[in-house]
Amino acid sequence: MDVMEVLVQSKEEKRAYDKLYHQRNKSKRNKQCRDNHSKNRERELVQMKEYREQNKEVIAIAKKEWTLNNRDNKRATQAKYRATKLKATPKWANIEAIKGWYKLAKMFDKTFKEKHHVDHIVPLQGKKVCGLHVEYNLQVLTAVENLSKGNKYVL
Repeated sequence: MDVMEVLVQSKEEKRAYDKLYHQRNKSKRNKQCRDNHSKNRERELVQMKEYREQNKEVIAIAKKEWTLNNRDNKRATQAKYRATKLKATPKWANIEAIKGWYKLAKMFDKTFKEKHHVDHIVPLQGKKVCGLHVEYNLQVLTAVENLSKGNKYVL
């Protein structure tokens, strides 16, 4: 047996040991991960932002590839959002005013040469509170601002 075979064997043994350890200590490991994450949250956010800024092309390619490979998931997510928006639109909503927000976003796209989104101030599918799809719950944000906001209610 040469040195490489010993290394490969020891790597496989180490992998098997690690897997067994993780299975036996799952709750302990989960608690350690949660604690570590909460302690280093700010640093992780900064690191993620730096990574995204430095790897825009790689991320764009990965997103496009994921979308191509997961069209059914993408369509299901979009359909769920449309259904939620329909349910969140009361009969008394001013549809013309709502359309006005979308026209304004399109105008901003052309004027500022930057993509803009119509955002729900109070999200339609928030964790703590759900808003309505009405004209006074809408605002125009840049795409970057809206995507960074996510599904949060920011005061």
